[in-house]
Amino acid sequence: MEPLTGKDFLSRTYRIIVGGKPIMLINERFPLHLQ
Repeated sequence: MEPLTGKDFLSRTYRIIVGGKPIMLINERFPLHLQ
């Protein structure tokens, strides 16, 4: 697993929203990002 940084994190979040994927996936990313 690679740390989600700035652009990469925002890009993945943006892609999830545009792709119509469950926002729950975004929430799961936050704990990993904060740690």
